Amino acid sequence: MGKLSIILPDFIIIGANKSGTTSIAKYLDSHPDINMSSIKEPMFFSSDPVSKSANKKDASLAKPFFAHTLKEYSSLFDDSNSAIKAYGEASTSYLANPIISAKLIYKIIPNVKLIAILRHPVDRAASAYKMCYGNGIESRTFSEVVESAESQQKILKCHGVKEY
Repeated sequence: MGKLSIILPDFIIIGANKSGTTSIAKYLDSHPDINMSSIKEPMFFSSDPVSKSANKKDASLAKPFFAHTLKEYSSLFDDSNSAIKAYGEASTSYLANPIISAKLIYKIIPNVKLIAILRHPVDRAASAYKMCYGNGIESRTFSEVVESAESQQKILKCHGVKEY
């Protein structure tokens, strides 16, 4: 029986959504020594194991892909290139849901490097709203969002995309 090989990231980008995490992930992935996960936002360390998930090829912001097992998570990293010196992934949900994510990250990969990217909160909130509204995830006006008590609550079992 063969040995199971699991690839875990050497670093994780945990920045706020709409703060440049996608750009940083793309820049890092363009380096020949670095391999980023095949799906940005695998949300492995913040996923509810029973939540529904889109399959990898149909994943989108509105229907995200969740890696639920270590094997499934590991499959997001390409191990075919022996020149790779570092593996990484980027999931903004880890910063949005630190109660869940921090414990799991520390338990599974305690020495992982974290890259936190932040943005001015008002600019980030407006940008996140525009993205969600444009993708059909949000139907309220920005004024309704700001005035809503719901917008003041933390999202604990979700990927946090509507956490303005």
